[in-house]
Amino acid sequence: MEMGKYIIILSVYLISLSLPGNAQEKKPVSSRQQTGIKQGIVARVNDREISEEFFNAVYEKFLEDFRSFNPGSPVDEETRNWAKKYVLDEFIKREIIIQEARKSGFKVSDEEVEKVIKDLPYFKDKNGNFDRTKYLWAINDPKFNWNQVREQIRNDDELIYKEFQEYMMKREKVSDQEVLQEYKKRNEKVRIQCAVLKSIIIPDTDTSIISDTEVRFYFNTFKEKYLLPARVKAKYLLITPEKVRSGTQITNEEIENYYRENKDEFYLQERVKLRHILVRVPPDADTKTIKEKRDAAEKILGFLKAGEDFSEVAKKHSEDPQTAFAGGEIRGYIPKGRLRDLDPVLFSLKKGDISNVVKTPLGFHIFKIEDKKPAGIGSLDEVMDRVRDALLKKKSEEKAKEVADKIAGEVRTITELESRAIPYGGLIETPLFSERDSLDTIGYIPDFNRRAFALKVGEIDSGAIPLEWRPGKIMGYAVLAVISRSDSELPAFEEIKNTVRNDYKKEKEKELTLAQAEEIIKKVKGSSEFETLTKREGCETKEVVLTRFQYYIEGIGYVPDLVKTSFDSTPSEAGLIKDTQIYKVEIPAGICIYRPVERIGIDWKAFEKEKESLRQSLAHQKNAMAFDKWYEEARSRAKIEIYLKVE
Repeated sequence: MEMGKYIIILSVYLISLSLPGNAQEKKPVSSRQQTGIKQGIVARVNDREISEEFFNAVYEKFLEDFRSFNPGSPVDEETRNWAKKYVLDEFIKREIIIQEARKSGFKVSDEEVEKVIKDLPYFKDKNGNFDRTKYLWAINDPKFNWNQVREQIRNDDELIYKEFQEYMMKREKVSDQEVLQEYKKRNEKVRIQCAVLKSIIIPDTDTSIISDTEVRFYFNTFKEKYLLPARVKAKYLLITPEKVRSGTQITNEEIENYYRENKDEFYLQERVKLRHILVRVPPDADTKTIKEKRDAAEKILGFLKAGEDFSEVAKKHSEDPQTAFAGGEIRGYIPKGRLRDLDPVLFSLKKGDISNVVKTPLGFHIFKIEDKKPAGIGSLDEVMDRVRDALLKKKSEEKAKEVADKIAGEVRTITELESRAIPYGGLIETPLFSERDSLDTIGYIPDFNRRAFALKVGEIDSGAIPLEWRPGKIMGYAVLAVISRSDSELPAFEEIKNTVRNDYKKEKEKELTLAQAEEIIKKVKGSSEFETLTKREGCETKEVVLTRFQYYIEGIGYVPDLVKTSFDSTPSEAGLIKDTQIYKVEIPAGICIYRPVERIGIDWKAFEKEKESLRQSLAHQKNAMAFDKWYEEARSRAKIEIYLKVE
């Protein structure tokens, strides 16, 4: 075999590593290039560049995968920015790992190099299996320098990246003791006796326990609890995109430009254009009727298999009045996922194919695939309405801001603002609200509240406030004026007497319940009659067996402290617990009094069976943590410059 053919084989391999999704061409940066942003570069890690071309290729593939896993989810600006950040972080991580591996002197193993060579397409037979004869013939050819090939492969970035991570994920080992301790932590149990003391309820009319004097004393002690925060009342003009949309004009050129600059917004799922023939089945049809209808559909399918025109057969036999007259044509394209139950049928067929008889709630169908389009960015003609709507939304938002900014810059008094607001539905008046309050009309917009508190009474904010209820989602723009304000103040006791009384009542009920619980604990302590004695005191009792991570007990609630105490306070050896302590924990219903009575050990046979799989899991966790720590330290040492603009 000629040497040139070997070079071609090797080139195919090396080129594949430089394609999007595998590797990129990287150039050391000269000192002259160190300043300023180089065109076509999204980032630089130490002296190596990440090219815009390669970044965009991987970014587009990432979005394509995102759409595949999230069908129907819009890829909006927020999602695109998140994706850019994620992909860029992965590029930087990849570059740091490769550089650190080279710096440490890491070498790809001979075994891995040979594996790559054997995996070359040239060394596969027609069935894709490794052809050992061809391989031995090639590597023994004296005309070709395989040592040079091996070194080229060994020094390939992608192979170093892959192998170094695998090496790093195998450094930390897990001892037998660590495996046992983890297994015990997951599987040991404690048996606990519980007694629920319901919270004492003080009748509202009982003044013998809660007097006005006590309530007033409570108020004076906890005055800061009842302080009203500073509040303002405002009026604002809301300019929404909808209010200015009617006057917004868009041109064909703008539509084309928007489509070209935002193509990834207009991704379409795989889709098909259909004709169908329907044989209806009544909802209450019996077995005989259903069989007759299926037979009728099979007979129609026979006509089609015999070569009759689908359109003509549909006009004659289809029982769908909305499509039969048009030869069974269903208007438009049907995207994957819209008729989810039919997806396996429709998307397994090729263009021109006719399906078998298919049952749906309507009856029996026969489908013909008129056209089929793969998933991808829709053509401008296909997505024209979506592009127009997106552009109209964008321009309407821009116009809403422009109108609001203009009004905010021109008005000087609230009267002027009221006059200018008439064409837009007038001003909206708020109740008094604090800086952390949510308003019924717009929700909680931190910037709106902050700017309201920065204004004086009668003052109008000089700029429009974007009412952004989530990043990139604009409700509209507000022109804000403050009409009154109230400083922080303490209400008079009489104004909030009932509120204070209820607060004090809850505290008193809690205090009395805790006191009763302490008395019960004294009676139970040292006794073996836990259940009998606690029941006598009006408690509801139950016995439970818990693992260390079982925090919820039915009928008691979420009690992590109970679980932690039960394990931490008892001997680690399995068996009954002598001289056990009595504990209590607050729960929504009152107080839970409990005591651990037995530590239940592990099943040693089960441990032996699961030991190695647990060891692997722990090793993965341990190595992942060690790798993350190593990477953070390596990243902190690297000089990283990011040129990609991400919102």
